[in-house]
Amino acid sequence: IIDNGKRRDEELTTALDTIGDQKKEQRALVRDLERTQKDAIKAKDFATAGAKEAELSKAQTTLSETELKESQAKSSQRQLTDLLSQAEKRLLAIEKNREILLAGLTISDPQGLKDLGLMRETSR
Repeated sequence: IIDNGKRRDEELTTALDTIGDQKKEQRALVRDLERTQKDAIKAKDFATAGAKEAELSKAQTTLSETELKESQAKSSQRQLTDLLSQAEKRLLAIEKNREILLAGLTISDPQGLKDLGLMRETSR
């Protein structure tokens, strides 16, 4: 499970790189369209400015969607990283205590298992 999680983390990193490149290109397009529109307005070429407004609106929408995808991917990656960290801690605690159990010894204070919520005290 941990290996699958690490692979997914690498996939998310690659996806974030791709999304970042797309975002840069889209920002450049938005800037160019804004500049062209501004120049057209200064030149009192309102037909061109109006045409660029539609293009600009579409480009800004696309940029917003890309930024949303990036935000969601970053959030997913943070959550996955947190889950992987917890899984690794739990696995380590289980491995340490497994050796003791296999040796036939009794564990009076399970190291790390209570902290991780893997064991609960019950009254008999």
